[in-house]
Amino acid sequence: MSGGQVVRAMSVWLCALVVMAGGGMAQEVAEQGQFDFSPKLEAGVVTRYEHRLRMSQGHRVQYAGEQQLKAWVLRDVVFEVLREGEGDEPALVALSFEKLQVRVEAPSGDVFSFDSRTPIAFQEEGERAEAMRRAAQTSVVLAVTERGEVASVTGGDEFARVFAELPKAAGLEFLFSEDAIREIAERVWGAALAGSAPAVGESWVRRERVAVGGRAPVRVTLAYEVEQVEDGVAVVQGIATFDAQELEPLIGGTEARVVSEAMDAAMVWGLRAGRLDRFETSQARVISQGSKDLEILVTLTTEVVMQRRDEIELEAPPEGDEE
Repeated sequence: MSGGQVVRAMSVWLCALVVMAGGGMAQEVAEQGQFDFSPKLEAGVVTRYEHRLRMSQGHRVQYAGEQQLKAWVLRDVVFEVLREGEGDEPALVALSFEKLQVRVEAPSGDVFSFDSRTPIAFQEEGERAEAMRRAAQTSVVLAVTERGEVASVTGGDEFARVFAELPKAAGLEFLFSEDAIREIAERVWGAALAGSAPAVGESWVRRERVAVGGRAPVRVTLAYEVEQVEDGVAVVQGIATFDAQELEPLIGGTEARVVSEAMDAAMVWGLRAGRLDRFETSQARVISQGSKDLEILVTLTTEVVMQRRDEIELEAPPEGDEE
């Protein structure tokens, strides 16, 4: 999906969200028509997001044709604010998974499919399925700053332990890496630096790490611009610039170079709620490796959609109830 398509899609979602809000979401407006994108983390609030990921890795070897790895992932990610931030103390947020679906198609023709909602007796056997079951049942606690950044991840080492104990699940660990967990959480609360208040047409910059095609994360600089604001809901477009980096070639004694790379993003942000409603990104990199006599062209793509599903206030037990 191109940047223009992403923005048009965001505009459609903005209209839908405004109707859903019924005008009840007041605009958070600063002076001179600016808007506050600071995150808000209120203790006891539980928010659920549907996170969709589609990625591919294509390898075209000169004179030998092309092979492609494809993966699709759908998961419901649940955030519960355990403690609000105060002063220098970050907020504490629990992250868990309610649903996990994975499908991987390998160049060899092997297909792996997993659905956490399927009874275990009917799930695939083997280490990959076991790794997905254990990962889906693992929760972590995030320390989230007033800027919406994840300062630490407690419990994330359990994901690493799962894949260390189940080596045949190698290739799927990127779904649960600390970088992946941070990226998902910072999408929810980290739209802008605390205190920044851009107006429509103004922009700000964020530094991010993205794993295009499931490969090692690369650093990008994302320039976000406020496209429109209505009834406390903002549509924001982002265009990324990739940092220069030294690439490690697949074949010793040869060189690797970036042929092309692009990333665009767009989000719908709830100004009063202080968190994400919807996020989309499309990322692509093409890398040439080898020599003029034997070239390997690697094409990496990633598409992500995050959509807030609902919001639940946890009820305190009635006063005076005793067991």
